[in-house]
Amino acid sequence: MRSGLCVCVCVCVCVMADPQDAPLYLGFDFSTQQLKVVVIDGNMEVVHQSNVQFDSELPEFRTVGGVHLHDDRLTVTSPVLMWVKALNLLLDKMKRGGLDLTRVSALSGSGQQHGSVYWRRGARETLTRLDQDQDLDLDLHQLLQDCFSVSDSPVWMDSSSQRQCDALQEAAGGAERLSHITGSRAYERFTGNQIMKLRQTRAEEFQDTERISLVSSFAASLFLGDYAAIDHSDGSGMNLMDINTRSWSEICLEAVAPGLARLLGTPLPSTSVLGPISSYFVRRYGFSPRCQVVTFTGDNPGESDRQTDTQSDRQTDRDRQTDRQTDTQSDRQTDRDRQKDRQTDTQSDRQTDRDRQTDRQTDTQSDRQTDRDRQKDRQTDTQSDRQTDRDRQTDRQTDTQSDRQTDRDRQKDRQTDTQSDRQTDRDRQTDRQTDRHTVRQTNRQRQTDRQTDSQTDKQSDRQTDRDRQTDRHTVRQTNRQRQTDRQTHSQTDKQTETDRQTERRTDRDTERRTDRQRDGQTDRETDRQTDRQTERRTDRETDRETDRQTERQTERRTDRQRDGRTDRQTERRTDRQTDREMDRQTDRETDRQTDRHTERRTDRQTERRTDRQTDGQTDRQRDGQTDRQTVEPAWLAY
Repeated sequence: MRSGLCVCVCVCVCVMADPQDAPLYLGFDFSTQQLKVVVIDGNMEVVHQSNVQFDSELPEFRTVGGVHLHDDRLTVTSPVLMWVKALNLLLDKMKRGGLDLTRVSALSGSGQQHGSVYWRRGARETLTRLDQDQDLDLDLHQLLQDCFSVSDSPVWMDSSSQRQCDALQEAAGGAERLSHITGSRAYERFTGNQIMKLRQTRAEEFQDTERISLVSSFAASLFLGDYAAIDHSDGSGMNLMDINTRSWSEICLEAVAPGLARLLGTPLPSTSVLGPISSYFVRRYGFSPRCQVVTFTGDNPGESDRQTDTQSDRQTDRDRQTDRQTDTQSDRQTDRDRQKDRQTDTQSDRQTDRDRQTDRQTDTQSDRQTDRDRQKDRQTDTQSDRQTDRDRQTDRQTDTQSDRQTDRDRQKDRQTDTQSDRQTDRDRQTDRQTDRHTVRQTNRQRQTDRQTDSQTDKQSDRQTDRDRQTDRHTVRQTNRQRQTDRQTHSQTDKQTETDRQTERRTDRDTERRTDRQRDGQTDRETDRQTDRQTERRTDRETDRETDRQTERQTERRTDRQRDGRTDRQTERRTDRQTDREMDRQTDRETDRQTDRHTERRTDRQTERRTDRQTDGQTDRQRDGQTDRQTVEPAWLAY
């Protein structure tokens, strides 16, 4: 079993301190099979010890020797919540054992080396909020049960990361080069190789990880209520730290997981004070809020430090023994010299006592006379003090009456201001109601105008549609009339052509008759027929011209009606835009008037507050002057 215990050692200077109030110091050891605590006082004396065995006291986790051995016989892990619940049990034992945890001034501890804990995203917020009232009734493992992305942490007994060790040594330039950087070649149990294995085989859990801690820094985080830094000593056993600079090696970090430095945090010296204990432990277990948490480290570094300290303590004990023998001889000679000095001092003291007795008698007589003088002075001072008290009483009564009158005046002023404010508020309320009524009336009028305009527009549109339909009907009739006229003209033209042919035939007949008869009567008849035919042609042409003029007038009338409708629609649109612009201007003017009323009311309230503050300051100054006037006569009388 690997076990170790790092105890927080503090040097205390106690001057006549009560043992019941002397400070205490706690040291925890999170080892493989148990969690142990040792309590010491300022003299390095053990005050209390206790422990929790994982297998027997926490059987629900089903561990053997504090670990789970997997089927491959190489992977070995431990449940993280088992360590947290063990801490709950241990603190409950200490509290039931009567240990006064309020006396604990500092705590620290150790953890099994190489083990790693993986905090889930959002776990830090849970850690920092453990002190909420609803959480005080819950145990720590219940509050943190969802805070770990990996529920079983790999521990120092795991040997399943040989492939990752080979990859790390190759990236560093060989085992010797890696040993020069980190202090040792790659080992399967070292934390860096375990992190690389987790990233390669369980990528989702690794992506969900917010912080990676060693067992030591994990334990410190529980007490701190925040992520605790890894110390230099325990961090040197991870195959990740450059032991020459005591910082993370970029070569090793890049080989294990890009961006790993953000998950590990910055390492600190092993003697660093991390801060005060979490308020959860203050309210749940009674720790002092001034209790400090010192950096935890690994169990192997803690064991090495203890062995070195033991050898140093043995050499110190030998030096102290030699010094004691020398001091004993010197003390004996000093005692002889002191004995001679005491005999000489005894004779001198006797003579001094006689002289002091004589001086005391003389001083006694002088003191009696002084007492008589003081008695007379006291009587005189008493009379003066009584007169001063009477004067003060009179001044106080006068000041009280003045203050009462001032309070009455202020009360009247306040009542007047209150009435004025109420009247002003009523006026403002009336103005607001009037403004609202005006706005509502204006809005109703606008709504009515809009409805009227809408109805007018609809009626106009309907009339326009009717006019258009009438126009279309008129155009259709005109087209039909034109078609009829064209047919009539065509028939007329045909008739005219027939007439012309008839005339030609008549002319031919006439010529024939002329040739045959050649008489004047026949010529007259022919002339009459020719005149009749000419009149018929003239009448037909006149009718055609009249029809064409009628068609042109009808077309012009239709065009004028269309232009008139377009002008009326344009005028209506212009009127609507004008009404909307006037509505906007009215709204703006109403908003401006409302803003002016609000500014005036704010200015009046500010003036009233300023007047009240000025009155309060004036009253305080007047009270202060009254107190000084009351105190000065008593001081002068004294």
